[in-house]
Amino acid sequence: MLARAPQRVKAGLAASASGLDAAGVGRNNALMTFTPSATMRHCGVLQIEPTDFCNLTCPMCHPQQGFRPNLHGDLLKGYMDMALYRKIIDGIGRGRATFDHLIFQWLGDPSLHPGLFEMLDYALEHVHDRFEYFRIDTNAILLTPERIEQLMQAYLRHPEKPVLIVFSLDSISAETYKRVKGRDCFDVVMENVHHFLEQRGQLALDSVNLNAEFQFVLQEGNHHEVGDFVHTFGDAHIYDNHVEQVQLQLSREHYPLPTLWLDPSISHIDDFAYEHIRLEDYTCHPTIKAPIAV
Repeated sequence: MLARAPQRVKAGLAASASGLDAAGVGRNNALMTFTPSATMRHCGVLQIEPTDFCNLTCPMCHPQQGFRPNLHGDLLKGYMDMALYRKIIDGIGRGRATFDHLIFQWLGDPSLHPGLFEMLDYALEHVHDRFEYFRIDTNAILLTPERIEQLMQAYLRHPEKPVLIVFSLDSISAETYKRVKGRDCFDVVMENVHHFLEQRGQLALDSVNLNAEFQFVLQEGNHHEVGDFVHTFGDAHIYDNHVEQVQLQLSREHYPLPTLWLDPSISHIDDFAYEHIRLEDYTCHPTIKAPIAV
């Protein structure tokens, strides 16, 4: 997931308050690898985990069930203190590094942290120039209308900076959702996601940089639901400087679809290695390049 450099910086629950502007090593087994440099730029992705608690028991990771007993060394699970979080962000602001984006998540679900959108607001206010965009990954169970309003207000105070909300769905039916997520929350999730999209659609802005991504992680319990993706667009448009590229894309011949092969002998996602995955019979046209403003 590293967009610009082979480095991933993680700020764990016990990250040192001075870890990002001093030695770069957090205390208490903090998950941080950071070396300041006068020339350091675009350090890849920074992950800050508001909490390592999760309200699901997905078989592919299930951190709540002891699959990773030493998740943070000898530290117990918990919620990041807001004072510590502000010190981390302030340290980034004083440092010289820039990042592709900031992810408010690692193994837990950040929506469980009551101050999640206060965290987002603080980052947008103080380090918006250090990140290309900000990202929140969530299962949306607790993304209630009240929480969505908090998100909207934080974004509207800084609408020029892109914010991406990644919804971890992994299913298109209640039955499959319960199988791969461990809880029967499909209807709640769909209701919350729909409300988010409705509220986003009502934003009175010339350009909306609050975006959504729907994540479907292919696994043993949900692969039967993979099919055609059909979406109804409410505001589809092509930029003036992309018309030529779109016309070229539409003029191209369609090649037969490839086949994604997953080794059926592998039953757990962490056991997959490179040799267990193949994309067979893949044929593509040359790359089409177009200018993009982020």
